[in-house]
Amino acid sequence: MAFQNISASHSTPFFGTLVAQGSLPKNLFAFYLAEEGSELYLGGINNKLYKGNITYLPVTEEVMQLFRVVLDAMLVTIHRVSG
Repeated sequence: MAFQNISASHSTPFFGTLVAQGSLPKNLFAFYLAEEGSELYLGGINNKLYKGNITYLPVTEEVMQLFRVVLDAMLVTIHRVSG
């Protein structure tokens, strides 16, 4: 799920291979993080696991970082936790 340039073997990551093959309904992945029952979705999202709108952000590729997005703020329920 990371980038080829930070792979120990410099091989194409699994998700990148799926995208290149056209194997996914959408070139998208999503995480559902929970204390129990966390999941990884490839090719889409599970609409039953969230309410409201999703804001999509570009993932930036940087050396030694897996996924990085720039956030101005983050809300958890109605509480501002950063920014």
